[in-house]
This record gives sequence, C-alpha cells and structure tokens, in this order.
Amino acid sequence: MSGFVLNNTLNKRIFILNKSEIEENLNPHFFISSDAEYLKVLNSLKTTSLMSICSKIMSGPFGSTLKSEHYGKGEVPFIRIKNIKNGVIDENELVYISEEDNERIKNSELNSGDIVLSKIGTIGETAIIPEHFAKCNISENNIGIKVRDVSSSLFIQIMLGTGFSKAQMNKKLSGNVQNFLNVDTIKNLKIPLLDQSIQNKIVTDYNASMNKISQIKTKVFNMLESIDEYLLGELGIALPDKDNSLKNRIFTTSLSKLSGGRYDPLFYSENIQYLYSSRFSYKKLHEITNNFKSGFGVGRNEQVNENEGILQIRPTNLDRNGDLIFEKNVYVPESYLGKKDFIKENNVIFNNTNSQELVGKTYIFQENDIIAIYSNHITVFESFNQTSNPYYLKEILNMLQRHHYFYSVCTNWNNQSGVGVVLLKQTLIPIPTIEKQNEIAEHICQIREQAKQLQTVAVEELEKSKQIVDEIILAYA
Repeated sequence: MSGFVLNNTLNKRIFILNKSEIEENLNPHFFISSDAEYLKVLNSLKTTSLMSICSKIMSGPFGSTLKSEHYGKGEVPFIRIKNIKNGVIDENELVYISEEDNERIKNSELNSGDIVLSKIGTIGETAIIPEHFAKCNISENNIGIKVRDVSSSLFIQIMLGTGFSKAQMNKKLSGNVQNFLNVDTIKNLKIPLLDQSIQNKIVTDYNASMNKISQIKTKVFNMLESIDEYLLGELGIALPDKDNSLKNRIFTTSLSKLSGGRYDPLFYSENIQYLYSSRFSYKKLHEITNNFKSGFGVGRNEQVNENEGILQIRPTNLDRNGDLIFEKNVYVPESYLGKKDFIKENNVIFNNTNSQELVGKTYIFQENDIIAIYSNHITVFESFNQTSNPYYLKEILNMLQRHHYFYSVCTNWNNQSGVGVVLLKQTLIPIPTIEKQNEIAEHICQIREQAKQLQTVAVEELEKSKQIVDEIILAYA
C-alpha cells in the first residue's frame, strides 16, 4: 500500500488505513476526527479499567419497570438525562419516586458521591450525586457508577470527561437511528494510571475552574430571576402574601357556580387572581393572535438519523427560560416538509402537553433557527404585529407558566397535563400599547442575551478545563 497514491481531488475525501487499525469500528467519521489520535496516545500509557477502580457499574432500569406515572409519588430523587448539566445535577426538573418503587429497582440505586453518566442523547455527560441525596435512582437512559471511595469521585468524573474517554466511547457507540453506550463499554474504559501528584494537580485545577463557573451560574440565575420582578413591575401586578393556613387551603362555593365548570380542588389550589390585576386592560389570546395549529406524533419507526431528516420540535427542546435546546433531538424524513406544517420565523411555540409543572413553556422561533416541524405536544400560532409583539407574548406566557396559571387550568390524565387550543385561546393577556410591549420585550431580550453570553463563558471555561487535563496527560505520555 505504500506505493499507492491518490490524486489531489480524491486525497481530500479519501484516506487509507491498515486493517489492523480498523478493529471493530467501521465509521469513517471516527478516523477523520481527533478520536483516533487520542487512542494512539492512550495505547502508549499505563492504564487500568474503570471497573477496576469502582465497586459497581450498571444501567438504569428497563423503561417498562418504572413508568412516568410513578413520578412525583415519593421522596427518592430519580435522575433523568435532562438533570445532568455541566457536570452537576440540575434539580429544576427533578422528579421523585416512592421508597417502594425504589426498592423494586434497587440494583440501580446510587448514593452521595457516586456518578451518573448519560448513555443516550447527550452521550457521556456526567454528574456526581450531591451530598444532600442520601440515595437516588436513575432512568434507563443513564449508567450508574458506584465508587469505592467518595474521595476519588471527582478525579473519576474528570477522567470520564477527557478526550481519551470520549474517544473510547465514540468508538463503541451502538444503534442505528439513535446512538447509545453499552454498560460494558463504560466498564472497560481505559483510565490512565497517573502519579498521585499529577492527580492532585488535575483535581486542584479543575476545582478552580468549577468555582469560576459556579460564580457565573449564580450571576446568570440572578439575572433571569430579575425578569419576573421587572415584568410584574411594568404591568403593575403585585404578588400576594402567601397564606398557608387551613382557612386559605379550603374553598367554598355554590353548586350553581360549579355547574358546567370545574370543581376539582387543583383548579382552586393556586391563587392566580392577582395575575388579572394589571393596570393595563386584558384581551383573550385569540383576539391578538391567529393560525393556531398543533403538530403530529412520530413513532420510533418513523424517526431517522440527523443527516437524513429534519428536526421535530418537542417539549424536550424547550427549557424553562424560554430557549430552544438540542439535547434529545428527534428527526423525521425530509419528505414530511411537503405534507406537514413547518415552523416559521416569529411563530410562537407553546408546549401544550407536559408534566403539570412544565406545561406552558413558550418559545419564539427565530430567523437563525433551523428548519423544523413540531410534535402534537406543541401548539404554534402567530401574533398580530400591529397590536401584539410576539416576544412580549412569549414573556407573558412564560410568566403565567412560572406563576402556575397553566398548572391550575390544565387537564390531567396518566401523569400528563394538557392545555388544549380552545383553553389556550381564552387565556387573558395584559395589553399595553405596542410601544410599551416593544420596550418591555427589548429590555428582557437584553437581559437574556447578557445571560447567554455569560453561559457561553461558563461553557468555554468548562471546555478549557478539560483541555488542560488532556494536555497534562499528553505531557505525561
């Protein structure tokens, strides 16, 4: 093969490998990435398997063992992929299971100091179980790593985030439509054997980066929290004093007022009347918007790979801050574009079905977003530009969601909550002048943009810390 030469055109698109270099991986993308180089260096180092330095590595329970209707019925934290963010457990959308259910799936129980790793979607993301979790469990899309000594947890987590570990994971990915990791792949990961002084330096440098990131996260949190105070202030809405007395938790009414309406206690459990105290007049949502449409469901057999289809926006693509995220994407054939409605610039995207806490998340589809269609759990509509700013509407709907308006008015079934189009159209919206709407929307957009910039700095700091670890190991080779 040493005498074989490609012409200049083909040389940019074709590379040659020895059979011994391919082993079991036939994915060409693996060999044109940095992964192959990482593995070459790794093979020159002394290593040990991850399993040899841990007490147990296992997958979460099979999906049919614990279904979504079991969530919210106990005090044992149940960690899903969406809870693993930037190396820590994000508790914003954390759900809980009962002691009885946890006992049924005890094989995947983790304790404080153990590590959870995502095996599908955002593959290879990790988090250490925090101290205030005496015990917890994990979903089927995660892998649990029980450590022998919690003092080694951070070093192991750092090693799992290196380019050397990522290369090993990428080499062993399975699946057609959606890639995933096998437990055996994680058990057999090669971890470099480093001097204790080198390990200590890695942990010290990483902790310094994490402290910087923590400070940035606190600043971002405070900035986003200020949006509510600003918006309510501009609308002239005052928050009521909280009263959890027995008298305030009981409602009485006459039968005539309930006839034809709702009589479940959920509807009356939240005091949402203050949301109608704005100094501006209110209009029903359908009076300032039009073209309400809900999407369609897609089964697993209809899904395709990313490079073969287009994105279908689902509730998992909307975060609680009203931003679009790409952590667990589903793609459908491009042919659907000719048969189904796709999302247009400045369309308002409303999450009509989710858990009771999350139903009502709202996003504005922006000009630089990708071509996408939407699921049946999403309702899309347009604003009348002369009377309503779509970004203002987005902020109002998200404010209502945060203050449990949709939590109170939604319909509940099988651990799911929904806000149908008819109900959504009746939502009362405070309507200042269009000039005031523009002012409010612009101010909040500026806050969100500043927060995004800081979040970018945090991500860059995390990646920088990982690169430094890689460089330390490379220098050790």
